[in-house]
Amino acid sequence: MNSKKISALIISILFVVYTIRVVTINKNFPLPKNEYYSIGDNVPIENNFFDTSDEKMNGYSLTVLDTTLMSMDEFNEKYVNIEDAHNKPYNYVYLVRILFKNTSNNMGNKAGIDLMQYILQESAYTNLVETSYFKYLNDFDTLKFALRENSEKEVVVPFRIITMNVDINQIKNGCPTLVVSLYPSKKIINLTSNNNIRGTANEF
Repeated sequence: MNSKKISALIISILFVVYTIRVVTINKNFPLPKNEYYSIGDNVPIENNFFDTSDEKMNGYSLTVLDTTLMSMDEFNEKYVNIEDAHNKPYNYVYLVRILFKNTSNNMGNKAGIDLMQYILQESAYTNLVETSYFKYLNDFDTLKFALRENSEKEVVVPFRIITMNVDINQIKNGCPTLVVSLYPSKKIINLTSNNNIRGTANEF
């Protein structure tokens, strides 16, 4: 068998192996289903998670109460004067006020909320929680926390908007959302109160 036939055979075998792997992955791990919510909705986290099912957030729920977009100058004047490389007057802070509830999770510190996973998204733009600002807005400084069963807590979650990365008008005039789980359902909260959407759809 000459080298061309051997190469063609190897390529064919690799293609078959790849196809089998893709089919197996898609069968065992179906695409997530999008679930849409709005400001004011109670959003049960249920058995959904970000990275692993061991997160065990079933029994927790959250409600986005409101949002505020502030310039860095406004933020510094109201809360604290933060001096760092991104503390520029043309940058912004997006604050999301959330009420978290634990109605039936009795796992204590073995389960709970991890705000470091939460995603602010507007079209292709994504952003994570600004950890260094969190302590100035809340009475605790850890982004991972658990609530006692049948208790609730209000939290202000900050996202720093660096205008080198995104046109601020995209945030002001677009439809920013907050992603609070990724799998098996991607739970998405619309943060634009006058553009509410609800329902479910398959992820494509």
